[in-house]
Amino acid sequence: LRADRLSSALPGGLGELARSGHVFTNATLDHAGTSTCPGHAVMLTGTNPSQHGITGNEYFDRESWQSRYCVEDHQYPQLGGAEGRSPRRLRATTLGDWMKAADPTSRVFAVSAKDRAAITLGGLHGDAAIWLNRDTGAFTSSKYYLDEWPQWLARFNGDDPDAPAWLKDYPTQWTHPRRGPRPDDFPFESDEFSRASPHPLNSGDLQDRVAAIYASPYIDEAVTTLTLELVREEQLGYDPTPDLLAVSYSATDTVGHLYGPRSSESIDTLARLDQQIDRLLNTLDELIGMEQILVVLSADHGVLPLPEARAETGSSCPQPRTGIIELVMTLWWDVYWQFTAPFTGPWNLVNFAESQVHINPSLAADLGYDPATVINSVEALLETQPAIQAAWTRQELRQSQSED
Repeated sequence: LRADRLSSALPGGLGELARSGHVFTNATLDHAGTSTCPGHAVMLTGTNPSQHGITGNEYFDRESWQSRYCVEDHQYPQLGGAEGRSPRRLRATTLGDWMKAADPTSRVFAVSAKDRAAITLGGLHGDAAIWLNRDTGAFTSSKYYLDEWPQWLARFNGDDPDAPAWLKDYPTQWTHPRRGPRPDDFPFESDEFSRASPHPLNSGDLQDRVAAIYASPYIDEAVTTLTLELVREEQLGYDPTPDLLAVSYSATDTVGHLYGPRSSESIDTLARLDQQIDRLLNTLDELIGMEQILVVLSADHGVLPLPEARAETGSSCPQPRTGIIELVMTLWWDVYWQFTAPFTGPWNLVNFAESQVHINPSLAADLGYDPATVINSVEALLETQPAIQAAWTRQELRQSQSED
């Protein structure tokens, strides 16, 4: 959620927080390469990625020379799913961990559509982190937290694995009015779920339905419904011991990436999120009383405008966007002819994880090159790409005195 989209004029919960709360108007993130996993870890550890250990949604393990997902853990399989998940890559404790250390009867729960958001907010000792398994369509957790779904979560998912209960009341299409400065059908928006209203939603096979709802504001509605069920069934906040409930809403991210933050879709998503937070706060007030609750709102990162729509902000797009696959293949081709041909593939010498590029120093030496030569060459290659303004080596970042 971009800070400039939070307004006291919003009629629902977001507007109420902006009107009634303490608003930090000059808050910034202190880390680069902002994305979901490191951003959520920052929130409740109070530390930057260099301390909490999660530098991206995916990051490169230099020892195994493989890309790793930030919350993957094969030791703890998901309930009803295959891939394992846990917070064990988190190297810092969280607010929830501190609360449980001070009073073991405190309860700590985290809910999100995204596993990496729920897990990093839940911390190392949370009672449970709950997320949507997009492969199965069920909200779930992992063996790190629970041996099986609690009864209330099993009811929320239902008995039919081909038709999860939480999906049944959503419409077949997402419709919204045209809002904002551009046509609803803007050519440079994603056409994965239609560029314009109505968008497909709860129709087709299970995979199609889950994918479409995940990329719409309706996923936030599902998270709110599940969160309130959790509060009731687990009785969070019902006794004098302080509990922690962390809720991560994902639609502003997924919709923003598909259509841009100033699209009709994003404006409608924000309006619906405003309603869902209003629903959340009003129900918590009825159940517990807002005088017993401290509410904190933050965001893990913003969403950039579509490059082709930058005229909306008075700037221009200097060149067409570059696809990540095209960019990587171009760089690998250059690395191959400079350093690895004909002995090995360039990906064994240079590989990528999000915005980070890694060099294999031992392989460089085996090929007869000083690793610094490879690093400098790759940096120069990156800076020749139209989509890249500048690249920095780790050494350059460490030596920099700039605050920009």
